[in-house]
Amino acid sequence: MEEQSSPGMDRLKALLAWWGMSRDEDQVGLSRQFDQFYTFVSEVQKAYLDATSRHLEAISATNDRLARSSHGLLRSQTQTYFVASQAEIVAAVVEQAARHADAWAAFQKKVQDVYAGIFVARDDKQVEKRPVSSKASTDNRSSGQKSHGLAAA
Repeated sequence: MEEQSSPGMDRLKALLAWWGMSRDEDQVGLSRQFDQFYTFVSEVQKAYLDATSRHLEAISATNDRLARSSHGLLRSQTQTYFVASQAEIVAAVVEQAARHADAWAAFQKKVQDVYAGIFVARDDKQVEKRPVSSKASTDNRSSGQKSHGLAAA
């Protein structure tokens, strides 16, 4: 697969070369990070559009239901029908709030999944590449021991 470089990416590479980061492995690492970030942003945008469309569908359905309930409220001639119409309006509002919460909870879950799929996997690979001394200090911190840079006597 042949990569096409955009003018913005060419400028960024020139800037990085000016900073002294022109080695191929630096560019490959940065390119990989940009690709991961681009993938993350694209997936979050898709999830946001999905959540927004679900939210708008729920609002539309609720508006229709509220319109019907309001007409029933205005046409009610007995107290029983009036109370039933009020209950229908409250039920519509509560159900819409629940749909709204579900849509945004699904969005949050999708963002977490995308983040975990892209960035956590990358961080796990970086932890594996750390020198043994870094792992030892990490192990000390994770076991509850505080490391202040001083050797234990």
